[in-house]
Amino acid sequence: MSRQVNIFEETVKDLIDRTTGLRFDICRCDLCKKAMKEMVLKNLPVFFVNPDHFRYEEIIKRVNNTYLKRIMQETIKAIAYVSKNPPHKIELDHEAGFNQLLERIYQDRGLDFSRYHRNILKRRVALRLRARNLNSYREYLSVLAANPDEYKKLFDVLTINVSEFFRDLTVWEVIREILSRKILRENQTTKVKIWSAGCAKGEEAYSLSILIEEIGSKTPVEIYATDIDTASIYDAQKGEYDPYRLKNVSDTLLKKYFEYQGEGKYLVKEHVKKKVIFKRQDLINDNFLPGMDLILCRNVFIYFTKPLQETILNKFYHSLKDNGYLVIGKSETIISEAKLIFKEVDIDNRVYQKRKVKDKY
Repeated sequence: MSRQVNIFEETVKDLIDRTTGLRFDICRCDLCKKAMKEMVLKNLPVFFVNPDHFRYEEIIKRVNNTYLKRIMQETIKAIAYVSKNPPHKIELDHEAGFNQLLERIYQDRGLDFSRYHRNILKRRVALRLRARNLNSYREYLSVLAANPDEYKKLFDVLTINVSEFFRDLTVWEVIREILSRKILRENQTTKVKIWSAGCAKGEEAYSLSILIEEIGSKTPVEIYATDIDTASIYDAQKGEYDPYRLKNVSDTLLKKYFEYQGEGKYLVKEHVKKKVIFKRQDLINDNFLPGMDLILCRNVFIYFTKPLQETILNKFYHSLKDNGYLVIGKSETIISEAKLIFKEVDIDNRVYQKRKVKDKY
């Protein structure tokens, strides 16, 4: 009798291995993964096929593609169930280990991530555990204690200090319109203040400075650029970038506002740097900058819980001048309560304007 195998078995095993590969908040032992696989297969139809069949690979691919969505749904359910009901005695409290890690970060570096989205934090911390070939948060605590330099690599993944000049060009077209036709035109005798909150390595702040130069207004402008990561602020102040960060910069602007340093490095010219004031700031705990005409805080809110988003949006409201503008990330949305204090200017590009007190309701 020819050998027969369940057509889904290898697919489910591979999916469980890949899905749990970045999960350090659950048990990933062989016994638990076996229980997960059995639970998934139990909830799928049974298809047997001879692996020696000349069309075996084609059959496997066709059937798995047909049932892919269901396989993924059942896998997610199985992982969640077995994680809460493991087939063995629980020896390691993974959530307690993660809490200890957050506490250690706060004690050692003063950064409080306790109100950030836990699942997002876990996925990012997992990148460092994988890179270090570790199996638990407690093992990573030992690494941090023995190798303080690891903190820099950890903060790089936690704070996502990856950006580029003029990121999302359609957003910058709207920003240019608002600056040239509204903010700079209406403030010809008073200083304009712009804030790049969560500025990473400075690309957004310098993009603003270049944009102001290109608009050619005589109005004095100050650009404040803040980030929670001190190392990022240091890099931003140097203003040196690789070509891939400059992919949205035309050759004309590149020659006008950057100096080639050799070895593929470009340095922002001093007259661009002069408009930008860098400082470290914790959006959760520090006081906000007052009297802003425009605030850019893009791709930061996704890491905050809803209550924290509401708190920070309220602080941005008080930081802005009347009719000031707020720009958030294209993947983010303003929660319903905040729509009482901010009105939509361009929903596709996530541009909002502060409502006057009398317009709030």
